[in-house]
Amino acid sequence: MQFFNEFITSHRQKLFLDGFTIIKKKNISNLDNFLNKVNNLENNLDNFENQKKQKGAYTLKPTVQQQNKELFLDTLFLSNIFESCCLIAGQQLYLTNFKHYLTKGKTPALGWHRDTYYRKNKFTGLIPTGYKLAIYTKNVTENDGCTAFVKGSHRIDFNNKYFDYFLTYFSNKIRKVELDKGDAVLFNVNLIHNRLKASNFNSIRAVTIYGFALSHHYQEKYLNDNNGKIIDYFNSELKKRIS
Repeated sequence: MQFFNEFITSHRQKLFLDGFTIIKKKNISNLDNFLNKVNNLENNLDNFENQKKQKGAYTLKPTVQQQNKELFLDTLFLSNIFESCCLIAGQQLYLTNFKHYLTKGKTPALGWHRDTYYRKNKFTGLIPTGYKLAIYTKNVTENDGCTAFVKGSHRIDFNNKYFDYFLTYFSNKIRKVELDKGDAVLFNVNLIHNRLKASNFNSIRAVTIYGFALSHHYQEKYLNDNNGKIIDYFNSELKKRIS
C-alpha cells in the first residue's frame, strides 16, 4: 500500500475534512481470526467488569486484557489496518492504550464530548491531538447505541463546552455511524462524538478502541500500572517492522 494510493488519499481527505473515516471490513485483511476469538471472550461476561460511570457498559478486566494483549495487538500488524491508519493519517502512530467495550441492553447515551480539550487553563488528553481506531466486533445500528460524530468539529474549537453543545444541534453535521462486524473507524480525538442511547433490551454493542499518539514521547504518560507492558509489546512488534 502506497502513500499516494487512491484508497489512502480518499480516506485521508475524509479524515482531514470530517475528522473521521470509515474503513470497511472488505479493505482489512486477516481479521476473521481476531473477530472469532474476541467473540469467544464476549460470550463470557465473567471476563468483563462493569463501568460505574456508564450504565450497561463493560470493559475487559485488566487481568483478561493482559492475558489477551497479543490477540488485540498482533491483529494491528497481521492485518493491514495499522499500516493503513498510518498512511491515512500521514504519519507514524504510536499506541497509548486499548480497551474492549461491551454494551448490553437499553443504555443511556454517553453524552457529546471531545477526548482532547482545553478548559479552565488546563489541557485534557493529548496535545497535539492524536487518533483513535475503533474496530467493531458485532454489527451496530442506531438502536444499538452506535457512535455519532459532529462532522468537521475537530477544526472548530473555541475551548468552550457550551459552543460544543451548540454544534450538536446542527443535524446536517451529525453522522450516525451504523457498521457491520469487522468495520473500523479512524477518528481525530478532538472530534465531538457520542455513543447514542440503545433503545432495545437485546441490543449489543462490541468494539475495541485503540488510542494513538503522534510520537513515542507521548506514550510516557500512559506507562502506568500494567499498561506499560501493553505499550512495550506494541513497540517491540513495531520495531521489528521498521527497516
